[in-house]
Amino acid sequence: MKKVVFVSPSIYPYLFFKQRDKTGGIETQQILLGKIISDYGIKVAYITIGFKNNKLRVIDNRLEVIFACKSVRGIPVIRSLYPFAFKILRAMKKANSDIYIQMGAGFLTGIVALGCKILKKPFIFIAASDSNFDKKTMKRHFKILLRDRLSYLYGLKNAEEIVVQNNYQMKKLKDVFKLNGRIIRNWVEIKNKRYKLDSKSNDLLWVGSISPVKRPNVALELAKQLPDFKFIFIGGSKQSDLNFFHEIKNLSEELNNVEVKGSVMDVSSYYIASKLLINTSHLEGFPITFLEAWSYGLPVITLNIDPDNCITKYKLGYAAKNIPEMKEKIKYLIKNKIAYQTISKNTLNYVSDNHDAKKNSLKFIDLITRL
Repeated sequence: MKKVVFVSPSIYPYLFFKQRDKTGGIETQQILLGKIISDYGIKVAYITIGFKNNKLRVIDNRLEVIFACKSVRGIPVIRSLYPFAFKILRAMKKANSDIYIQMGAGFLTGIVALGCKILKKPFIFIAASDSNFDKKTMKRHFKILLRDRLSYLYGLKNAEEIVVQNNYQMKKLKDVFKLNGRIIRNWVEIKNKRYKLDSKSNDLLWVGSISPVKRPNVALELAKQLPDFKFIFIGGSKQSDLNFFHEIKNLSEELNNVEVKGSVMDVSSYYIASKLLINTSHLEGFPITFLEAWSYGLPVITLNIDPDNCITKYKLGYAAKNIPEMKEKIKYLIKNKIAYQTISKNTLNYVSDNHDAKKNSLKFIDLITRL
């Protein structure tokens, strides 16, 4: 029986509190994938950082949780090596896994790759966004540029397998880094329920981390121009974005048609009740929020985001070029019942055919068994 370990320092609250905090997508994807592949006889563990002692924990009698350390404190820059890198490497050795997986570009990518080289074990890197293969974006988002970029590049070049989300990422990986990858599309749990579309309110839902790259301020501008529609914002923020979160919260309080919920324990109830998902992000990969919305029959209206052209190709909503066009498409779908129902049915069919977690997990199982 093979053992797989996901190295994910921020996954702790999702494992123990089931909350959507910070970015959310990476963590929920890893938990769902772990649960499914464990059903096929693969042992699964997670290495994380949390407020527990270092004893191994087991969730649902099948998922191991290994705590690398309680927290990362110390002198800036130095603490990235000790305690962070040192304790991640120690936890990897303790895990004694056959394969290690890490998701999303960063300093951690190189650390996990180094650990795998020391332990002589294969490393799988999974992309989390289009930005993972865009050098300009990497420079903007990595805090300590040289350290993070060099570590990430080392990790990419030493990965046995690189899994990407879409064709764009596959091309960028090849063009920019001269590396090959394989496409395994993002996955979501299919509920196999047909929700009554007539029972939905006209609420417009925005889900994501409250951060500059997601541009919730643009959605607030949209809400200002559509006072007859209620906008609900769901999502927390990283510590580094707390000031931005409070700025958005203060701006929202000036609008009677906006509610900023922050992190919530159960986002599914909002998908069920809402009419549309709004996305104003500057950059995405293949957003989990799109898949979640489509699995509940919600059309998605974005601002220039259309991963692999699927929104346009499969008629899953609209990728607007500007705010006036977003306004126009929102009004059109709310008023036009037949158009709404057609797109809603398209979303349910598309996500079931292309992003069913059980189907896509089989591709990972095939990959794991061959390494």
